[in-house]
Amino acid sequence: MTHDLKQYTQIALFHDNPTITPLSECQYVACVITDEWLPKFKIADGIYAKFDIKGKRGDLLKFIHWVYHEWLPKSDYETTTKPPYAVYKKNNYLSEDDRFEISFYLSIRF
Repeated sequence: MTHDLKQYTQIALFHDNPTITPLSECQYVACVITDEWLPKFKIADGIYAKFDIKGKRGDLLKFIHWVYHEWLPKSDYETTTKPPYAVYKKNNYLSEDDRFEISFYLSIRF
């Protein structure tokens, strides 16, 4: 906001799984990527499962639980140590209706 950015992408890089780590101990990196500035870090290359989801505040925790405890065990994949991340099209913390729209990426291997 200080730089009056017009075009940017919001990304959340998750360091903890909130379905097994207490929320008060979870850490993530909030990022803003613009055309004017180059990112200061690079998300690790690899194979990622992509999930496009929409919801309201609180739904993301339910979704992450589903990914790790239902989808992943039933898939032919396992996750890696690379952190998952989300690219926001709409951020519930910045919208008046508390709704979000994201693409969630989970690092996987066969």
